[in-house]
Amino acid sequence: MSEEDVLLTVSQKKSLADFYVHRELGSGSYSNVYYATAKSDGKKYALKVCDKHRILREKKTKAVFREKDALMQLSTAEKRRPFIVMLYCTFQDESSLYFVLSYAEHRDLAEKMLKQKTLDLETTKFIISELVTAIAYCHSNGILHRDIKPGNMLIKEDFHMMLGDFGECITIAENEKVISSDAKRKCSFVGSHLYVSPEVLRGQGVDETCDYFAVGSILFEFVTGKAPYHDLSEHLVFQRIIKNLFSFPDDFPCPKAKSAVLEFLEPKKENRLGSKAKNGFDGIKNHCFFEGVDWENLFNLKSPLAKYYSKTEATREEVECDDLLKNF
Repeated sequence: MSEEDVLLTVSQKKSLADFYVHRELGSGSYSNVYYATAKSDGKKYALKVCDKHRILREKKTKAVFREKDALMQLSTAEKRRPFIVMLYCTFQDESSLYFVLSYAEHRDLAEKMLKQKTLDLETTKFIISELVTAIAYCHSNGILHRDIKPGNMLIKEDFHMMLGDFGECITIAENEKVISSDAKRKCSFVGSHLYVSPEVLRGQGVDETCDYFAVGSILFEFVTGKAPYHDLSEHLVFQRIIKNLFSFPDDFPCPKAKSAVLEFLEPKKENRLGSKAKNGFDGIKNHCFFEGVDWENLFNLKSPLAKYYSKTEATREEVECDDLLKNF
């Protein structure tokens, strides 16, 4: 990404008329995401369209502003890092709020894992290394993501990962204030049920380690093809998480990966890999599973994830919509 791209900040005035809007990429409770291209130069973006009425109905006003503020902070030229989705600009009209974001040519890892089921250890280590780097960068900027999952691990054209969807994020400072005043109210469930930490389910105070708990579940899933606490219903999943009921298959291939899973999924957050007591991000980097990772050069390395994508998957059909506003 060029410096010129980075300097296209959220303060730059844009409107829907500046973009061609193509196919829908995904949707949420109050938003839809589209593949879009700039009319001026053809550059590709993900255009997140948030319906104002749905935001009010879902009581998500604070969440939308948190997402914007977090992405603005993480997308500044001085702080920009490669494993975080980039916010280029925001704008609005009478019906909607718009986020112009980095485009992920290969969608997300949840979609890929439905077909692929498992990844080899080399690829797993590489992608998890990028993920924990992104999480640590968020934390260093005072932001808890709170919805770490394969569906928010977006894959770029070069097969490197970028962490997206900050709709459930909260600042560490705001988190601490609410914990001190009303922990029960603060800890209402957010995130995805397969990856949520036990302290969230118990209504206890959360911190940076809730994001790292999800990493343990994702690491287990990439190696085995199933999330560690999977079950027939959300309720049963939650019971498994609270009681820490999971087991490794007999053919789990790597003791070092097993050790990392166990330490990320440690029920006591103060003893969890990534906690302050375990030396935070440095403790993760020094874990035996990550031995040999070139942390300073990750972004410049060829991603081993590329071997899981065919040329057909790499070339996506671009179907243009006549008028986006018909959706509102």
